[in-house]
Amino acid sequence: IQELTERKDCLFHIILNPSFSSEEVFLGSLLRNFDVAASFVADNSLLALRESFERFLFQKGVTEDKTIILVVDEAQNLGPKALEELRLLSNLQTDKEPLLQVILVGQPGLRERLRHPALRQLAQRLGTPAFMVDGAEDLQEAWFIGRPRVGLTAGASAPDVLVQQVIARLRAMGATHVRRMDGVE
Repeated sequence: IQELTERKDCLFHIILNPSFSSEEVFLGSLLRNFDVAASFVADNSLLALRESFERFLFQKGVTEDKTIILVVDEAQNLGPKALEELRLLSNLQTDKEPLLQVILVGQPGLRERLRHPALRQLAQRLGTPAFMVDGAEDLQEAWFIGRPRVGLTAGASAPDVLVQQVIARLRAMGATHVRRMDGVE
């Protein structure tokens, strides 16, 4: 996260508490947190807020060639309307990539919510699949077909022996290089 905030070619924001009462509050939060000038926003209607954020994305993403990243922690707490806004914003893209890179981090309930038919399009756009496992035996080889790189993260309470078992299973499936990447404290 610290590396992202220091990069000049990247705009980054993390939402730690995504409990928004309406789409307007959600979009207003995005505009404020990405430091979009008030003069960029015509009024506080849903349409004006959405258009303002879209203009911001095009200005920064296309004109200034910046990568805009939004990380939503505790994403299982996003309401259906905020998820729909993310889906709409994920429609905006250049020929090469989406204008807004979205990373949803959440509890297992998030996966179930994204399986809802109305959110299937958003789940597909989020791209990289993630799987929560309780142990090495939960890993499925099909998950890794055509994937040259795999990231593994474990919570602070995860026993090191569990992490080592998962790494050993990945090696048994063909992983040839394991690199430790320290997180930012």
